[in-house]
Amino acid sequence: MTTPRRDWQICDTHVNTRGALAVPLEPGGCLLFSSLMHHGTPTNTGTEGRRALQFHYVPAGAVRISTEQRMAVFGSEGKSVTC
Repeated sequence: MTTPRRDWQICDTHVNTRGALAVPLEPGGCLLFSSLMHHGTPTNTGTEGRRALQFHYVPAGAVRISTEQRMAVFGSEGKSVTC
């Protein structure tokens, strides 16, 4: 059986950070990038909330898998996963 892996956050220990680039945005700013690129934000220490809006493109020919197949690989919100 495949070890479950969090799909909502890749473990930092699995990421090569050489060539990493910080891209600070002004309030209301916009950044477009591939979801395959490792990305993240530091903890929001300000008094104002922070919002994000995501759009995902899925080609018409993409093969869909069942919930059971997905859960077998990714688990549920970190359930039984290790970093």
